[in-house]
Amino acid sequence: MRSRVPRFLVSGWYGFGNLGDEVILHAIRLALQEAAPGCEVEALSYRPEHTRRYLSLGAAHQLPFGWREWAGSLLRGRVGGTFRAIWRCDVLLLGGGGFLSDWQPEAPWCWLRQALLARLLGKKVQLYGIGAGPFNRRWGRWITRTLIRLAVDTITVRDEGSKAWLERAGVPGDRVRVTADPVFGLWKGTEEQAVGQRAVIGLSLAPVFHLEHLWPGQGERYQAYLRAVAEACRDLADRGHHLRFLPMQEEVDRKVFQDLDALLPGVVAYQPLPEDVDGAIRELGRLDALVAMRLHAGILGALQGVPPVGIIYHPKVAAFLDRIGLRHLAEELGDGSNWRESSLDAARLVQSVETVLRERGDLRQGMAARLAPLREAALATARCAVELAGPR
Repeated sequence: MRSRVPRFLVSGWYGFGNLGDEVILHAIRLALQEAAPGCEVEALSYRPEHTRRYLSLGAAHQLPFGWREWAGSLLRGRVGGTFRAIWRCDVLLLGGGGFLSDWQPEAPWCWLRQALLARLLGKKVQLYGIGAGPFNRRWGRWITRTLIRLAVDTITVRDEGSKAWLERAGVPGDRVRVTADPVFGLWKGTEEQAVGQRAVIGLSLAPVFHLEHLWPGQGERYQAYLRAVAEACRDLADRGHHLRFLPMQEEVDRKVFQDLDALLPGVVAYQPLPEDVDGAIRELGRLDALVAMRLHAGILGALQGVPPVGIIYHPKVAAFLDRIGLRHLAEELGDGSNWRESSLDAARLVQSVETVLRERGDLRQGMAARLAPLREAALATARCAVELAGPR
């Protein structure tokens, strides 16, 4: 008698061309296939054609949100495909990334309604190695704990901070298992590489404080952030280092490069990453140092043996740096909402980069000792999903 093949449907911020999100989905698929060889994996994506092309993975459209989106989706026949994808799966995995927060008030409902629909269709649901919080609104906390209680079977989060935020929202702590970000499952060990006199330093920066509707009255804070980065880049360039701007989501991150280049013309080279996941990961591994504001740029750099100098603008970056032992090299940038009030110090940023270049071997060894258990924790998340799918 042949064993039953488990079917998983993964839902997240997929399809937007953000390397961080796409590599999460890539890592989840590989982990599930390692835990349950032959299993079927599909995704709910905002741009299914991108997911099919970029990851060679079956995909259906995400659920629409507003009434106008529902009407358009019905007219185009997309909702039927979404319902069929949920109906076909054994387990819906709401997975990877820090989507469960009420910084955008609609986010908890937008994501957890998928769990409710899956439950109504008789499916199992797992929160898969997610980042959670902050929850600063009563509504956000209520809808999160209520829909988790009604519709989620298994909760796995990527760090202790996420567990603490769920507990503050009213989710019992004994229901929450701390594992690791799914991308840590890609770690396979690295080989030492020498750093030359003229190092190649990557910059993975995100625009923050630049949109008035998200950060009202914070335009000057954005300009101060740019000036600090420009000052640090000028100093590093004067020391003979090469600087490359590596966008994780080109259509979003390009703005930071353009504004930085206006302050510092021609000093930082713009280098789009390859359009395949493995190629992008290899490119990050060619760096000598990496200034990482984007979380998954930092994770991928660490997996390739490049110790990241983090810029903490959100608890998720701080939690990651704590887990790999490099919080002491980080700078902070916040306005008191997602992260505490703080500004970048260009001189300290340069000093941290030079520390990485000087002590890279020791830092790599320290990271490797921490990455091995993080890989195991990430793979344990997949084994939870396989157990939830039931006997094969």
